[in-house]
Amino acid sequence: MTQTVFRVQPKQELFLRSNADITIFGGSAGGGKTAALLFEPLYHKHVQGFEAVIFRRTIADITRSGGLWDESGKIYPLAGGVPNASRHSWTFSGGKVTFGGLQYETDLESWRGAQICMLGFDQLETFTYQQFLYLMSRNRSTCGVKPYVRATCNPEPGWLADFLDWWLADDGYAELSHVGKKRWFIMQDEQIVWGDTRAEMTERFPDIMPRSCTFIPSTIYDNQILLEKDPKYLANLQGLSLVDRERLLGDRERGGNWKIKPTAGNVFNRAWFNIVNDWDKNASGWKAVLRFDLAATSPSVKNPDPDYTAWCVMLYNTDTKRVLIHEAGNAKLEPAAVYHKLNDLARSYHDYFRDLGIPFRVRWEEEPGSAGKRESYYTLVPMLAGIDARGVRSTGDKIARARPLASYAEHGHVDILRGDWNEAYLAHLHNQPAEHDDMMDASSGAFSDLVQARLDRVARSWQG
Repeated sequence: MTQTVFRVQPKQELFLRSNADITIFGGSAGGGKTAALLFEPLYHKHVQGFEAVIFRRTIADITRSGGLWDESGKIYPLAGGVPNASRHSWTFSGGKVTFGGLQYETDLESWRGAQICMLGFDQLETFTYQQFLYLMSRNRSTCGVKPYVRATCNPEPGWLADFLDWWLADDGYAELSHVGKKRWFIMQDEQIVWGDTRAEMTERFPDIMPRSCTFIPSTIYDNQILLEKDPKYLANLQGLSLVDRERLLGDRERGGNWKIKPTAGNVFNRAWFNIVNDWDKNASGWKAVLRFDLAATSPSVKNPDPDYTAWCVMLYNTDTKRVLIHEAGNAKLEPAAVYHKLNDLARSYHDYFRDLGIPFRVRWEEEPGSAGKRESYYTLVPMLAGIDARGVRSTGDKIARARPLASYAEHGHVDILRGDWNEAYLAHLHNQPAEHDDMMDASSGAFSDLVQARLDRVARSWQG
């Protein structure tokens, strides 16, 4: 019988040996963070009454392929764990490990009165500051093990970056001279007050028990096992857009950048696009989509500058792997004019691509709720009868949705057909994030419709 052997990497060992009340492990993708977090509660599996709760933001994050439940199933049976799939928990000779989700702030209510000896967070940056503070108040124990917190994270500007500020250099990467060093803090009126030593904090706040915290950055280069098992993983990270590459790969020694934000020119840079005078219409492998953004809000006193209606006609060649943006534009239209514009564009391009023998579809972003479904199925689909046309739901913020297309363009794989619309389009993309992001969203939607399914396997690995 083959025995599974797990090799603990040096940064994982540093995390597992930490005696700080709160230890945060992370700083880039692929550093072996989640495995280390799952190993941690096994130190106390024999202790009667010990319970660890490890949170992900949603239950779906726990149960998806390669999520916490799958990964724990590779480790915990070897330590005598007995699973309860319906409760997402493992029972050992003395202790227990449970996985929980906190998609909404109201989900905190289910943990009122709980006593969580080991409080764990997988991807702490995805939780809110309020969720973190509240669960910290549940971090207590009567089993004899001192309560403590362990968390993993990827770099992300926000409250966690502020919390870890002392461990970060001015350029956003980890400050190597501070790695693994402890600081002390107390919470006062939901605000965190820091000090360098326990004695200092006890003297300043004699009535409040201070807690210690440390940060251990990791990089993919710390996880030689992953690099051996999946050599393509590093290449996948190197192929990300500029912002994601800085966050999830970053510096070889100091990990990802916590302070990089999308700014003009680094979400999309106009220099990344190739303007072409024509394209090979007779080549095999082409498929096309018209992606339409249905914004139709009339100007008003409250909203004098509403969103634009936008569209993007995009082609993808499955043989050459190149993208061609055939046309993109936007306009401020009244609701009735929006339907006319969509119908005219769809019919015109349907006939054009049919004559070329190129598969063509029409997609639009369907608004959430029943109203969006009604508009799609009772208005738009019948209007476009005879065309492959339907609404699709989008998830995540618009910048996040745009990053796959941005990465593809940055690596030189996106052409733009020369036209009088080019300058307005390139300026629109280059200046993102901006108040109006309609053409960017239509373009990233078109890319998702044509290409993204092929890249999803890579995307799911970014958070590892």
